[in-house]
Amino acid sequence: MTSRGAGQRAKVVSSEVVGGRLLVDALVNGTDLRSRVEVFLGFVTWRPSPGADLLLFEVNGNRSQLIAVPDEPALRIAGLAEGEVGIPGPAGQSIIMRADGSLAVALNGAPVSITGASDATVSGSGTATLDFPAIKLGSGATKAVKLADNSNATKVKAE
Repeated sequence: MTSRGAGQRAKVVSSEVVGGRLLVDALVNGTDLRSRVEVFLGFVTWRPSPGADLLLFEVNGNRSQLIAVPDEPALRIAGLAEGEVGIPGPAGQSIIMRADGSLAVALNGAPVSITGASDATVSGSGTATLDFPAIKLGSGATKAVKLADNSNATKVKAE
């Protein structure tokens, strides 16, 4: 580190989660290995790949007490409005909590899984649209499905 309180860029060599804390081994200037540096993430969880970018800071100017902050350009979300919060993913997917209270989820063709739910509810005052070439209902489906125009009702079946 160059001076008290200054930060330096580093690259992740490896990472591990210990007791809920994310610890990384990070390489500063390509030669100076810092081991078991805790990564500060606030309320977001992240497990970096080797080569991910970090900023390392000394706590109270003590070289043996480091904290890391992620600085991964590939995980930045462009175009957020003031007050919006975005959570990016490694394959281009994202969740954006919009300033107007809406939620935008972009998956880039990846599937969505909700597992272990005892109940699932989707409610709203507008229209819900499912636009898929096929919709499957599990074998536990007990209610009949009625389409608005009944024209495709024979294509809806439990499997």
